[in-house]
Amino acid sequence: MGQAHQYLLPALNVLTYHDPFAWHEAKAGASYSAMYELASHGRLFIELLDETIEET
Repeated sequence: MGQAHQYLLPALNVLTYHDPFAWHEAKAGASYSAMYELASHGRLFIELLDETIEET
């Protein structure tokens, strides 16, 4: 697991607290839209998301 994955964890933690159903969807790989909507306004999130996608 690359370093970028570690920086995406805070967004997942916030999602877990604010929208447990969306967290379960993300955990199951069914939908990541709630996490994206939560954090997509941040430039760093988008950069780290791109880096994570490139690593996989």
